[in-house]
Amino acid sequence: MADQILIPPAPCPQCTPAGNECMVSQVLEPTDPTLVAVSSGSIDPAITEQGSLDLNPGDKIVSVTFNAMKCNENYRFEYLYVDNLSGEVVLQGYVVPIPIAQTVFGFSVDLTGQAIVPGSILRWRVVVIDLSVIGDLLDQPQSLYLQLPMVNLFVVNLANPRSTTDYGFDELRVENLADTPSAQTPIAVQVVAKTQTTFTIAMSPSPPTSNYFLTVKVP
Repeated sequence: MADQILIPPAPCPQCTPAGNECMVSQVLEPTDPTLVAVSSGSIDPAITEQGSLDLNPGDKIVSVTFNAMKCNENYRFEYLYVDNLSGEVVLQGYVVPIPIAQTVFGFSVDLTGQAIVPGSILRWRVVVIDLSVIGDLLDQPQSLYLQLPMVNLFVVNLANPRSTTDYGFDELRVENLADTPSAQTPIAVQVVAKTQTTFTIAMSPSPPTSNYFLTVKVP
């Protein structure tokens, strides 16, 4: 049952001007769509979180990983913007971050508009807008399309958790649709670790540019 919200007592208008004879309190019953703080006064990290991410010049698509898994992926952005308060660069326009993927573990945005310059920071805050049970997503099929970093090991967060670690893949491959075939390097991918919420791949060689993406389908 959701916590009740108690409004501090107010003087009764029918009492004396001093308002000492009686006090009136009003109790508001929260509705299902209304999210409130827990009884201790703190905010449930599965419901809301905020943070910032330092951006690098040339960034086009960036991903944010939550500190705490959200209770579902149906959350809204209370704010999502890029600023540059370093004073190192005079901005000539705007950077517009557009969400392109949301999971219970984090989200990805496409940075459009002005190119990223040194000192730019992505600032964000998310709030879950309903309290659906995460169990509804258990073992549901999913497809992921993720930009690969230029490293040998990469941890993938599953949007829908698995009930065991015995799951397989209908598709697990690397593609590059930006560079010409003659300029590309074939990337071999191998799964080296699995949990119910993540899996880790080893890549040989590591992607030489940021134009390589991982396509994943889990049945």
